Amino acid sequence: MKKNKLYLVLVALVVMAAAMLSGCGSDEDIIAKAAEEANEMCPMQIDAYTSLDSVEAVDGKTIQYNYTMTTYAAADVTDEMKTSIQETVPPTVIENIKNTDEMKALRDMEASFRYVYNSNDGVELVVIDITPEDYAA
Repeated sequence: MKKNKLYLVLVALVVMAAAMLSGCGSDEDIIAKAAEEANEMCPMQIDAYTSLDSVEAVDGKTIQYNYTMTTYAAADVTDEMKTSIQETVPPTVIENIKNTDEMKALRDMEASFRYVYNSNDGVELVVIDITPEDYAA
């Protein structure tokens, strides 16, 4: 998760830079530009099992991170593995969003975050959504 935190901070810095450079524009436009710029850093190996393939702006102010579980085909992923991802990722992400200065611009924009995990054969396995309600509490 350490690299995941690093990547969140990098995306936040890109958002802040895009906001400063644009001087104007909607939050949605700034987030779209930040996602476009973040994609220049992709693909990025996050850990031994996970690669961040792309980042995109979806549904207005949502930043979607598209991951691949590089060592697992869909048939190899158990329900327990999916549950583990669903239980461990949100608390870490929420903690990072709430407590890092670099994420302030995204908090102020009330951005949402979507994490999509796919198998190495392209099957969607897990989708996690983090909304402003999750990190405002």
